[in-house]
Amino acid sequence: MGPTISGEAYEIAPDLAKRLCTAFPEYEGVVSDNHLDLVLLNACQLCKAGVPRAQIHAANFCTANNLDLCYSFRAEGDGTGRMVGYAMILPDAKLTMESAKSQGKRH
Repeated sequence: MGPTISGEAYEIAPDLAKRLCTAFPEYEGVVSDNHLDLVLLNACQLCKAGVPRAQIHAANFCTANNLDLCYSFRAEGDGTGRMVGYAMILPDAKLTMESAKSQGKRH
């Protein structure tokens, strides 16, 4: 997982914290003192979906505490830039970037 705001920096409203704890009671530690740990929440959801914990890696880099290097909507508000990342599971595990190029598939 790429850079994101850290749990220490991401304070959420008490009512949202309560709703998240109700929605995800099995994800201990995701919400703590009205702070949301997005990395832990995503890791829990990936594990629940069957991704082995050993295959889940996080950048451990807080965007809100590194505004000189990253954009952070939650820290800077609506006027900031944006970052995007994505992940996918290829339908054929043997499909490599080179074979995708030769097949004319987007990557």
